[in-house]
Amino acid sequence: MKKSSFFIALVLTLSSFSNSSSLVHAADGIVDEGYIPPDLPLQGQVNIKFRDSSTQSLDAGAPYLAWKGNSAGWEGSEGTLLCSSTSDSKCKQDSGTFEFFTRLSVCSSADSLDCLEGISAKKAGVEIKGQFIEVFPKKINTTYASKSSERLPEASSGGLWKFIGLEHKGGSDYFVDAGLRGSRTVKQEQFTNTAFALSIIAASKAPLGVHRSGSDPNSPIDDGSASVLQKFDEKTKRPFLGAVGVYPPYEGETLDCVMSGDALCATRHAIPADVEFTATVRLSSSPSGWMHGRLDNPTITIESISPKPAVRLSITGTTTRVPVIGISQTWQSLSKNLKDIYLKGGFPGTTYGCRWCSEDPLKNTLVGSPPPSGVSSIQELKAWLPAVNDKASANINTWSIRTLSKSEMNGADACFAKSNQINGVLMTNATTYSAGPPAFKSGTLTYQVAAPHLMSDGSVMRGQYNLVIRSEVARCIYGFSSAPVNAEVSVVNSNGEAQVATVIVGEKSGWLYLKANNFEFSAPIIKVKLSQEVDPLATPSASTKPVAKAVTITCIKGKTSKKVTAVKPKCPAGYKKK
Repeated sequence: MKKSSFFIALVLTLSSFSNSSSLVHAADGIVDEGYIPPDLPLQGQVNIKFRDSSTQSLDAGAPYLAWKGNSAGWEGSEGTLLCSSTSDSKCKQDSGTFEFFTRLSVCSSADSLDCLEGISAKKAGVEIKGQFIEVFPKKINTTYASKSSERLPEASSGGLWKFIGLEHKGGSDYFVDAGLRGSRTVKQEQFTNTAFALSIIAASKAPLGVHRSGSDPNSPIDDGSASVLQKFDEKTKRPFLGAVGVYPPYEGETLDCVMSGDALCATRHAIPADVEFTATVRLSSSPSGWMHGRLDNPTITIESISPKPAVRLSITGTTTRVPVIGISQTWQSLSKNLKDIYLKGGFPGTTYGCRWCSEDPLKNTLVGSPPPSGVSSIQELKAWLPAVNDKASANINTWSIRTLSKSEMNGADACFAKSNQINGVLMTNATTYSAGPPAFKSGTLTYQVAAPHLMSDGSVMRGQYNLVIRSEVARCIYGFSSAPVNAEVSVVNSNGEAQVATVIVGEKSGWLYLKANNFEFSAPIIKVKLSQEVDPLATPSASTKPVAKAVTITCIKGKTSKKVTAVKPKCPAGYKKK
């Protein structure tokens, strides 16, 4: 199988096919080490993979700078140009937007920005300081000229770090994948960071197999390099971007590359259990919105540093096992429900591929990787659970966090959407989960998660849910005063019955922490209701004001409508009050 090449408008995502390999079990019987989802290249086969991407969803494995805008020469449609700098003559337009993506390397000085300040680990109470080893890969096929005055960071790869005393089967090296995206209009002078993602992955370098980058036997050997390519529509000449991603698992290989290049693969290993990592980054500006994490017991610290609006962001949390499902079944073995859905194009939101493409499902090979979030992904997972006996294929020990995308934030409460700051963080070990922050309805924050009932070793899967929300944001939603906030957290199963869960609530340093643990899957709904007691005998003063009542309004934009609830609700930009 050849390395995937694919095309995009601006946002780049990795899409590669995985193939079956022998499963290696951890000492406790949980499948993790060396797991690669099966993907049999046979006609009449259906291959579906429920797993977070092995690389960040922000990119295709390589940094880039691009301009996006309109031109009459492209029949009025938007186009995207790959730029070598913001002063690149072909990108020097009167309108439009610049966007960059890069990975962060270690800070070179005390005043460096958009860099990793440090990473430490704690295992069994012993702290281990991470030691930066090198940038990986060293060769970068797509690059651009950085410009600190514009807050345009250096084009860089990720990095390998060593944690002596935190050994895995491949040694003590870890690949730190810290991706940063930012944008500015051509009229603005500086970039603003818009998205951030960070993963810490146990890895070791291994030589790549000898595979050609194309079907032609004389095509170059695939050295694992990722790159962003300039493409043009044959008819309209409209420019767009294409990409070659990270080296995928070819047939018969056991490499699971979390990054590749220099003819090497940083292949994934299982992280030791119960490790707490702390990662600190310095950013020239704070990402906006919400973040989603694959870690437990989180602590978030954000402080302003010089020059404004720079911030130091520190994230602490414990690794968590995320259940993944790899499916490879014949079309004939599928349930009638699944056949009917896939014959009609599949589940919305999932991009499907094919090999030996045919309208005849007995000749076609259907391949799909549902995104981890969204109602449709939850439905697709639930539809498959009976076929896999409600059991995970593997439980990958994970430490990662990322900002939610614009599409995931669509429809979020206006209080959640305050710009230029992180408003909250959601952490769950569920395979799939609701897109965006919790939905606010009838005074309750609700969030759905879904995962197999059983872990890969046959034991019952125990759910984890952490909601970390800025106190000011919580008070905005409910119209609370600065008095202490009480919270009630409940977990309701698909039958509407309340589950027993361990619940912890607390408020610290401007953040409200809510946690529900030890509930069971397959698709429970987590509900959070905040309240605030008011002393009826208390005399209002400048520091103690009566609790204002929240009001709900309806905002419309064309045929789209949104409800906004707050003390002084305002419609989002572009919307009008109904």
